[in-house]
Amino acid sequence: MKSMFNKSIYVWGAIISAIIIVISLNSLVGTYLSSQRIDLTQEKLYTIADGTIETLKSIDEPIKIKVYYSQKLGENYPPFKLYYERLRTLLKRYQEISGGKLIVSFYNPEPYSEVEERAIADYIRGIPLNEHGEYGYFGLVANNIIDDIEVMPFMDLDRDQFLEYDITSRIFSLANYNKPVVGF
Repeated sequence: MKSMFNKSIYVWGAIISAIIIVISLNSLVGTYLSSQRIDLTQEKLYTIADGTIETLKSIDEPIKIKVYYSQKLGENYPPFKLYYERLRTLLKRYQEISGGKLIVSFYNPEPYSEVEERAIADYIRGIPLNEHGEYGYFGLVANNIIDDIEVMPFMDLDRDQFLEYDITSRIFSLANYNKPVVGF
């Protein structure tokens, strides 16, 4: 009887110790490795190039990016939803790297809404969603403090592999608006 009681105490002690160890490790990993990212995709879709990091860290004045994405577009054409999630993840990472100099906003242009009117005014191109004249939008517009503007009127699925380059080159252009160009 006594040995069974000792075994029970030992088992419960081991279970409680294991729980404490797991919770402690989880806290440590969460605290010290939360900003670390591992990209296990074959194409390294989530690895940001050194040149991009350098560009983002060199932004002196705020750059605003407005992303227009119609959720209805993703419902009708699922590849756009995946592309949007990738873009959203990338831009959130860009924000972190830039130290807050990149300000990103996301908008869902519903048909016949004020947001749809803003998307059109920002040169975002829509594609027909149905025979009722409703359009879906998926593009972005970026501007700097002197209102230089860079537009990606529609996020082309065929340019998926160039997403980082396409966005970074526009950010670079906006960040270097007053730097002299040497040449003829």
